[in-house]
Amino acid sequence: MKSQWSVSLTVLVLLAGSVATAATASAVAQPGGSSTGGFRSSAAAHSDATGMGWSGYMATGKTFTSVSASWIQPKVKCVDNGDVESNFYVGIGNNPVTEIGTSAVCDATEDPQYSAQEHIYPYAPSAFSKQVYPGDKLTGSVTNTGGDNFALKLTDTTQGWTVTDNETADPSTQPGGDRNSAQAVVEPTPAAKSGFRALSNFGKVNFTNVTVDGAPLADTNPTKLTETPCTVSSLNGGSFSLTWNGY
Repeated sequence: MKSQWSVSLTVLVLLAGSVATAATASAVAQPGGSSTGGFRSSAAAHSDATGMGWSGYMATGKTFTSVSASWIQPKVKCVDNGDVESNFYVGIGNNPVTEIGTSAVCDATEDPQYSAQEHIYPYAPSAFSKQVYPGDKLTGSVTNTGGDNFALKLTDTTQGWTVTDNETADPSTQPGGDRNSAQAVVEPTPAAKSGFRALSNFGKVNFTNVTVDGAPLADTNPTKLTETPCTVSSLNGGSFSLTWNGY
């Protein structure tokens, strides 16, 4: 009898350990859960139209030449949860992507850092030397100027500066550049390990005057993207808002 009880207890311990392991794995995979080291994977419960971790609106269905949008740089609230980042971009393409906008980063010091930057895949985002502050009024645009060539422009009307850059997409990745989408989005930064970093708490941001090939974004019947924990409002012409929903 003693031997039977010993075997039964051993089986129960092993079963408990298996359940705990499965529960842990499930918790890690679930969207919206706490991230380890400030990272999160693509949220499976949100739409995953691009796999880029985007939230906002994306026009598809044709080859696009230009996109532009305006927004006011939101102030982020930093807490002790590791490095988190929110990027506000307007761009063309999604694999690869050519985009320009602003970034709001919370690092280990809990001191928010704001910057203007561009992202031309497959290269990492690169920052401009211009300073960005919360409340600044910004307008960004990306225009294909022929073949693999793109003109990027970002204006901060509050600070009175404009940056422009002419870039060439990597033809080995996508000859002629990927121009099958045009979008205005908020996105995290890809993590060094896997998935994406969590979004920094930006509160709410409004994209306005979003135009695609000179027409209001709504005219393109765009796709609503909810790949990050944000609430995306309905689209009114070329305007919509995104509200941060947590880590």
